[in-house]
Amino acid sequence: MSGMAREEVVGNEAAAARVKLKPATWRKYVHEGAAPQPHRRENVKGHALPVWYAYVLDAWAASRPGVPGRPRKARAERAT
Repeated sequence: MSGMAREEVVGNEAAAARVKLKPATWRKYVHEGAAPQPHRRENVKGHALPVWYAYVLDAWAASRPGVPGRPRKARAERAT
């Protein structure tokens, strides 16, 4: 990534759109610590909005369960 500008995604709504989730779902993931941590916060009209690098969100979205190409989780052995 050296020499390349890092695209930033500002705010929960933009991040949710980037990873194709509803804003409420994304905010829940952020609150529960299931989403990547923002790399900084930006003051926009008096509000401290979280800011993520786009490549971090893209990698996170690609690693989520149900994403094509991602290996399936191993099933727990069932007792017989």
